[in-house]
Amino acid sequence: MQHENGFAFAVFIKMNLTNTGAEIGALHLGRGSLRLGLADCTMGPPSSIPGISMSVDAKEMRDLAGRELQALFKWTADAATRPLPPAAQRRAAIILADDIGAIIAGSREPQVERARAGFIAAASGASEATVFARAGVRSDRAAAACANGMAITWCELDEGFRLASCHGGAYAIPALLAEAEARGLSTHEVVQAVALAYEFTTRIALAYPFPGFYVHPHAAFATLGAAVAVALVRG
Repeated sequence: MQHENGFAFAVFIKMNLTNTGAEIGALHLGRGSLRLGLADCTMGPPSSIPGISMSVDAKEMRDLAGRELQALFKWTADAATRPLPPAAQRRAAIILADDIGAIIAGSREPQVERARAGFIAAASGASEATVFARAGVRSDRAAAACANGMAITWCELDEGFRLASCHGGAYAIPALLAEAEARGLSTHEVVQAVALAYEFTTRIALAYPFPGFYVHPHAAFATLGAAVAVALVRG
């Protein structure tokens, strides 16, 4: 693999992110066998990607990355307008329940309790969303997302995506839950957003071509999933 100023990433974006079909069929949002972390739900391109070797102008790579990311954004928005397969809905619901359990487990740790108190103290005072803790606290959506986001990974019980270094639900689910509760959305709408934000996050993770991380994958990938999840529920 030759990296021209690091922009070989865009080639992997082309190969991994936007190789999607138009239809949502039985267990498919796209083509191939990316597993989305949702067990047997195949929802994207293959996980085994051959290495490639090329030298491409950096500007061309940036342009390619931009185009392919825009295509991925469009695909995610389009998929949000169509029903998920029932099996994908079930798996997304399991991930959601699993990660809520991870938040509750982490919420009892002393360091998380201190951080949570700081988030709530700095909040606006609005009672918009639940902070998962023994006291059953409510706060504004930003504080709730931050407090639950810290708790979700603390005990390392949150789900994991085994085909890439990625926790597709970490941060996406805390941000999504806070925004969805503040907006009064239904469980069905939340599950739909979980599945699509998870898919987006794992596609980005699979597209990462470099052998090592200079930023922790939670920060590199999961934060993108959080942004996509919130955008989906905001419409």
